Amino acid sequence: MPDRGAGIVVQDHVREFFDAYDATTGPYGLPAEVLQYLDREGNVVSTVEYPLRTTSWDLLYYRLRANFDGLPSDYCDSIPGTEGRGMAVYDHGHTALNLEIVNGKVRLQFTDRSFRPCSINADLVVAADGPSSSIRGMLAPHIKRNYVGYVAWRGKVPEHEVTAATRMVFGENVTFFRMAQSHILLYTIPGNHGSVAVGERLLNWVWYCNYPESSEEFKQIMVDKMGRNCRGTLHMGQVREGPWQQQKALARETLPWPFVEVVEKTAVPLIQEITDVASPQASFCDGQVVLVGDALAGFRPHAAASTNQAALNAMLLGRLVQGEITLAQWERASLEYAATVAGKSIAMGNAAQFGAGLPDQPPARTKEGAPSRIPEPS
Repeated sequence: MPDRGAGIVVQDHVREFFDAYDATTGPYGLPAEVLQYLDREGNVVSTVEYPLRTTSWDLLYYRLRANFDGLPSDYCDSIPGTEGRGMAVYDHGHTALNLEIVNGKVRLQFTDRSFRPCSINADLVVAADGPSSSIRGMLAPHIKRNYVGYVAWRGKVPEHEVTAATRMVFGENVTFFRMAQSHILLYTIPGNHGSVAVGERLLNWVWYCNYPESSEEFKQIMVDKMGRNCRGTLHMGQVREGPWQQQKALARETLPWPFVEVVEKTAVPLIQEITDVASPQASFCDGQVVLVGDALAGFRPHAAASTNQAALNAMLLGRLVQGEITLAQWERASLEYAATVAGKSIAMGNAAQFGAGLPDQPPARTKEGAPSRIPEPS
């Protein structure tokens, strides 16, 4: 997981989920109190108080696995007991091929890690397989991911590898630099094995750059080290040296010096193609198949809400299974949250990359779709 992920902003529903279900101990994030904006010379020109908490994909993954199936790791001080919780199996590396309703059950056909054909009959299938969801593709093949004209270059640098001057500029803040049709931001996340010790943390940066889909530049950056034309994400270790050297040269030409240092000291970057995708429905097969998280709606990263959506969907699904809410209520709340945040993230991205730029003042905090505010079915 460390080579797959990036930083995460911990929003309300993620905190609610961990408060309710996390039986491990130890911190799972870092505080960031201020949003700050730099000029080209690296001076702080404006600040906004906006308390946040940040974390990393790998830390959340191993904390969730410890709770789900008791996976031991260096990310957790203790493993929760399983008494009274039933048995869970995390069986990864499988590829879904087809699903159908047989005798009132969902029959899911798939291949395992050895590419052997398998099938399972289930009462409920929860499709949490990301923005390119294969389950969604079986149910609604007309729904496609649409590239929106820009990518996110991402990287992480160990805190101790940058100069004291750079560490002082970034501090315990979320830092932005905005330029014409582009912007970059940085915040600190837990380091190796989830360490939150000063010096062991990671400086996590995201740089949004425009590339028209038909441009040769876009085609070139999306070719991996094996010469394959990729779409979606080039993970760490897949980005070719030529495009990466060009991006570092662009950093030296356009970015403030603190950002230049972290970009140049990033050993292994990744490239994320920014896309829009959303399903108009969350429930299929009379509620026996449901879409959650990015499989339901893949947001642009600007609203920092993808993990928040997954946590909300999961908590609402728990209430549905317990009979506290109806399927109609679950779907309505999930779709309303998805539509609200998708609209916000699209507006933020278009303003930053194609318009007047992001404002200094962040959007007002809301708790759309919170479990305590489930709308009644109409």
